[in-house]
Amino acid sequence: MKKMNYHISGLAVHKVFLFAALFWGTIMVFLVPPYQVPDEPAHFYRAYQVSLFDFKPEVRNNRLGGELPVSLQEFYSTIMVTPGNKEDKLTVAMLEAASKIRLNPGDTKFFTFPNTALYSPVPYLPQAMGITIGRVLKLSPLAVFYLARLFNFMVWLLIVFTAIKIMPVKKWLFLILALTPMSVHIAGSASADALLNAVSFLFIALTFSIAFSKNAMLDFRNLALLIILAVGIAFSKNIYVVLTGLFFIIPCHKSGTRQKHLRNGALLLGTAFLAFAVSSLFVSHLMHQINPIEHFYGNENAPRINPGEQISYILSDIPGFLLMAVKSFATNWYLLSSSFIGNLGWLEVTFHNSFYLLSYLVILFLAVFSGKKVNPVRLSDKLIFLLVAVSGLLAFSFTMYCSWCEPGSDIIENLQGRYFIPFAPLIPLLFVSSKFTIRKQTVFPAVAIALIILSFGLTVNELIQRFYL
Repeated sequence: MKKMNYHISGLAVHKVFLFAALFWGTIMVFLVPPYQVPDEPAHFYRAYQVSLFDFKPEVRNNRLGGELPVSLQEFYSTIMVTPGNKEDKLTVAMLEAASKIRLNPGDTKFFTFPNTALYSPVPYLPQAMGITIGRVLKLSPLAVFYLARLFNFMVWLLIVFTAIKIMPVKKWLFLILALTPMSVHIAGSASADALLNAVSFLFIALTFSIAFSKNAMLDFRNLALLIILAVGIAFSKNIYVVLTGLFFIIPCHKSGTRQKHLRNGALLLGTAFLAFAVSSLFVSHLMHQINPIEHFYGNENAPRINPGEQISYILSDIPGFLLMAVKSFATNWYLLSSSFIGNLGWLEVTFHNSFYLLSYLVILFLAVFSGKKVNPVRLSDKLIFLLVAVSGLLAFSFTMYCSWCEPGSDIIENLQGRYFIPFAPLIPLLFVSSKFTIRKQTVFPAVAIALIILSFGLTVNELIQRFYL
């Protein structure tokens, strides 16, 4: 019996994830109506463009986008449920009409999607594979869209499954963070954030495995994997490259000698920040093709940004910007905390506050309490977790201020919890301690699985209420 309990509480966590995520995520792929994840229309258009091996977006009439089938616009008009309007529902008639639309890939027009046009092709490779199959089989835009979602989800599933499997500590915590309603909502969509979240989790897990697993070493294979993952992160959303700072939790002896460890670190960090520089230059090149830059989004409801002016403003008063960032997070604390757990749809599908509170209590419980008295996480490691997380928050604040605020703004807009999923494991791990142990190993899977079941039930209920009833 003790052997079975150990297996349930430790070795089989990745199998629990596989079952729960496969069941829940597959339902989400088809339950959430098309385009009902933030920015999903623009993500789908960029993914379709990548599927055509058209990696660089076009600039036409001072707008960023690409040449795509006209039928995609017809599909959007037919199937789109108005974001935020809870009276607007997806009907059988809408699905039937959408299924009858033919793709007609030769009949094209120019689509604008300036926000996702700035992304490299990397985070759209899973969706592009699904779209390519749909195009080859001459399926309808509806079927092509669901294939994009399905492939995106399956790649996320396999990567996070691997991450949980190799994670040497706090597997149940990792599982819960991967299976928040918001995380699964994004994973089952056409969003580029799905791959970013998955690769970030795998980078963290691999770093932890090398640092804390007794027999693991930073050999050529593991170093190469870390570099590949870091480059993938940089080309998905370059600010998250700060995760490579976790390299410093790896002890020197894991490389064999201190000198070799320094070389390994220089190679990893150097390659990652080279990818960051290339990604940043790509974005800068595209944005400079829009003149004036204030017309970048081309939408009256969107901010009239000017990154050059914003950067100059920040550099002229760095302490003032830091205070502004703190003020912005304090002002938007509820949206940040609730949307990290789950504000679904276009943020209008919410849960009761008691569910958000319960989720955070479970996360804290799984972080603080342990089944073993030996805790491999040192104080110095926690300081690195904190520095990486804070660096990520500041980098994100800088980016959002430059890309979603008008010059002179005194607060950072569009702060949402979903943007912090890649950093999710780092903050709870600050509370890891060997002082709080629980002998009964089955407590951890019981608590985690209970929350997963509750989260799934509430999510499905809220989505059905919002989009179908």
